Amino acid sequence: MDSLKSILTNFTSDILNQEGETSSEVLKDTTSSNMKYYKNNYLYNHLDHLGNAYKAVKVILGEGNFQYFARLFLLSTPPKMTDMNQYGAGFSEFLGERAELENIQYLFQIARLDWFWFAQTEDEISIPQGIYQLWNAFLDGSDISEIEVDETIIEKISYQ
Repeated sequence: MDSLKSILTNFTSDILNQEGETSSEVLKDTTSSNMKYYKNNYLYNHLDHLGNAYKAVKVILGEGNFQYFARLFLLSTPPKMTDMNQYGAGFSEFLGERAELENIQYLFQIARLDWFWFAQTEDEISIPQGIYQLWNAFLDGSDISEIEVDETIIEKISYQ
């Protein structure tokens, strides 16, 4: 008999499997057609979580584009922990490595700031001067045309 860890690992793999086939013996005894509900629920919850964690990035990319990149991230980097609040730390790096997004200035830095503020696992973050103002402007819908970012000056942002 498989261990619980093995069963859960297979179940997670089945959820992330895009072809709709299941490998888990546990699921073969049940109706595999029900797997779509688990997949949809799993994807929805994780995509929603990433949207809550990366609010400014979601504004910048727009809903559809954000969902696209968040789904790619989820499929390439599935969660390893059960606490969903710890999932998504690598999303800023993932976005920074995407060739399609290289023309969106400061997206990587804004994503880092989104995660910093959401996760609150570090006391401070070092970012180029102006990124914090840009991040705030995206979140509250303010005009960004007057905000200047100077990558030669690094400022530290903390929760205080």
